[in-house]
Amino acid sequence: MSTETSNQAHWLSGELMDMTSLPEAQQKLAGNYKAPKTDTERWSDGWGPVDDPLKGKRQADIDIDPSIYEELARRDPAFKRQWDDQKIEKITLEFSEKNPGYLPTEKNYERIVRFIRKNQLQDPGIPLDDIMTAAYEKGFWTVSNLTDVFKTLMRQGVMDVREGRSKPLSKEEALAVTADVRAGDLMAAMENYLLYSYNGNLPRGYASVRAFTASHPDLVANATWFIWTTFHAGEFSVEEITEFKKHMRNVPLPTFQTLEQAFPKFQANRASVASERPAEPEPAPIDPNKLSAEELDQAIADARKNYRQSS
Repeated sequence: MSTETSNQAHWLSGELMDMTSLPEAQQKLAGNYKAPKTDTERWSDGWGPVDDPLKGKRQADIDIDPSIYEELARRDPAFKRQWDDQKIEKITLEFSEKNPGYLPTEKNYERIVRFIRKNQLQDPGIPLDDIMTAAYEKGFWTVSNLTDVFKTLMRQGVMDVREGRSKPLSKEEALAVTADVRAGDLMAAMENYLLYSYNGNLPRGYASVRAFTASHPDLVANATWFIWTTFHAGEFSVEEITEFKKHMRNVPLPTFQTLEQAFPKFQANRASVASERPAEPEPAPIDPNKLSAEELDQAIADARKNYRQSS
């Protein structure tokens, strides 16, 4: 991580945590960062013996007359392998077109095929270079399945994303931010949350913290809530936190201090409402003469059960 990137994240975290006023708050974000290095490795580089499947060089050949190729593949095992490669290529191209958010890097490719090997093929012995073919043969190399796997890995925060796009934190990244909170360094927690969300490269072109937060309200809110709930872990019930989030849902861009000040008032109001809530009415007495034999047997069984539990 460059010094410039660290300084920018530190500035943002200081303002967003509402903990202090940093002198750097007047500097501009525009031009402070070098563009992240472009990964020259394409996703297609690890996709076996086909010519760059993301460019679809053989698309015209595939669309000429598939039945001819199917017949040739049936007669010639060597040709079948080539024909399968072309169908894999077409699926890959369609996946890329339908998922423009996918960033073609070696890491992302390996994440997808390793996920398929572990969770769908369930065969850890398949070499990395053979997973794609094995997945195709088992019916897992489809546009819909690749899309589902991609979305799952995105939710887990383990995929590289395009410059300027944020992602959820992975388990490891969330633990790192949690470690900052446990150490009492809330500024570092906010700083690292933002950096992890952008793979270490914060968006450029924002002249102030205000401009950044206005453009990324959900990210800022998610970071603040993560840090605040982690800071108070074990102090409040899940129900309390859930109700508090609902109570604060109309408050834009909450800061740590905002939540700290609002929660005691929320608790006091919650307790007041609970104390004013009318008591539950006593259940009406049961008239045994109006019960059927089955209902009477059930009422007796319930009474015995309640007696055993209370004794």
